[in-house]
Amino acid sequence: MAVDNFLLNCPFCGSEWIEPVKVLNKSNKNKFYIRCMNCGARTRNQSVITDAIALWNKRVNYES
Repeated sequence: MAVDNFLLNCPFCGSEWIEPVKVLNKSNKNKFYIRCMNCGARTRNQSVITDAIALWNKRVNYES
């Protein structure tokens, strides 16, 4: 699955202020998540930034 670095707007508040965040966990390994800086929505921690981006950009279509 090809993933680019483009981040979609927040699915909850519609904000464009979306930031990738890098954290160091207890095992001294980098983890990444994507966060809406407006409403605080975020993804789960991921091992690589591209996985965090893909998770953020994933949208569910609820149309019936």
